Amino acid sequence: MGEPKLVMAIWKDGHAVWSKNKIHGGAPYFTGKADAGELMTMLDGLAKDGFFDDEELGHARFGPDARLTTILVKSGKHQLKMQSWHELYEFNGRFVATDAGLQALNGRSRLDALAGASAAYLHYRMAWAELKSLVLGLAPDESQPLNGGGLEMKAGAVSWRQPGGR
Repeated sequence: MGEPKLVMAIWKDGHAVWSKNKIHGGAPYFTGKADAGELMTMLDGLAKDGFFDDEELGHARFGPDARLTTILVKSGKHQLKMQSWHELYEFNGRFVATDAGLQALNGRSRLDALAGASAAYLHYRMAWAELKSLVLGLAPDESQPLNGGGLEMKAGAVSWRQPGGR
């Protein structure tokens, strides 16, 4: 499975680090300053829309030993951690992830294959897509390559290590 890879991280002061690969993440990474006001507006909107209160969104959606993507949003006392495999396994266009597991498309469209999924699973996928779009939309227009740094795993927690140890 390899080392964890970052797609995007934004701190409350607007400091942002991201990968141009919006599905798999990973180097090269870029850094810039996101609008902290827009970040706070987004977080307030997530709270008002019930993202932090929906316990079902916190239930992981992936199979055994699967690669997965995590979306983690923290705001004050609120936290939402969504984990799914669907983007990584659907990327090649041959499979679809449903609430019944991975299925080969075999000529069907992804939307046709998802038509039989439960309302709860489709709700999860809709929330995932909206959340990811909102977060990625905060990426600054101006950026610079980030030389060094990366994700660190310590005691089961992932954190970002800045170049120079910050």
